[in-house]
Amino acid sequence: MTLSASICDIFADYSTTPIAAASLGQVHRATLRTGEEVAVKVMRPGVEDIIEMDSKSI
Repeated sequence: MTLSASICDIFADYSTTPIAAASLGQVHRATLRTGEEVAVKVMRPGVEDIIEMDSKSI
């Protein structure tokens, strides 16, 4: 899912320091404008194409 607005419009707070990282992306802490604390998964650029290519080679 791609964000339809800027990070500042969606989140009251967003940590730029990842709390977890893997080969496909990173996870960041954030707080929605409603006060709900959430985890935001950020995929690395181009990873969707790599996953698609890998799944075709199986």
